Amino acid sequence: MEGLMKRVVTLSGFFAIAGAVFLALPSRAESHVTEQWMKEHAPEQVDDFRYEKSLDDPLITYKADDMTYEMLNPFGIVSRKYFNMGQRFDVVLIAGNDKENFHDPHVCFSAQGWTFREDRLVNVPTKTRGTIKATYAVIEQKGKKSATLFFYRGPKGFYPSTPNLGLAMLLGPLTGNFQTDAVFYRFMPEYANSDEKDLIKFAGDFMDAAGKTSDNYF
Repeated sequence: MEGLMKRVVTLSGFFAIAGAVFLALPSRAESHVTEQWMKEHAPEQVDDFRYEKSLDDPLITYKADDMTYEMLNPFGIVSRKYFNMGQRFDVVLIAGNDKENFHDPHVCFSAQGWTFREDRLVNVPTKTRGTIKATYAVIEQKGKKSATLFFYRGPKGFYPSTPNLGLAMLLGPLTGNFQTDAVFYRFMPEYANSDEKDLIKFAGDFMDAAGKTSDNYF
């Protein structure tokens, strides 16, 4: 019993110190990344897929709403819809270096009226970035179903969910790694009879293309 109490006291002390150090850290480290930089370094083409260019801003397809910017306060958000031969994929990239820049998609989709019907981890094979763990979900709203695939790049690699990323961003500064830039990736098919395998393949091809155009930042 005495040994157990000592371990409890030791762990409590560690977490108290760790928490104090984390709170004392600046919420944002310096970074060269801006939304303009993101637009210029996101891939214009993914194999035979090209994105639809907005008339207002040819570097994106559409712009996120003001509320999203206010809630997340990220480095930037890039939204593009890539199309080829009847297939179209909606891609969103969000970059930041604070845990508050990223919200759990489960919460965001639910707040927009979507219900999760399926939710599981999948592997996204790439040719240049290894195999990426991602979350694949089937969501439904007013009888309409859609698929989505999302994951993050953080201080130590790729993460399939928000808690995984949050822990990595917390432990990084505590272990001396103050570079906490992270990226959120979200892919959604926008065509009839879309297939899970096609969505995963496009995501993998996107990551190979994005690695080249951004020096692996994306």
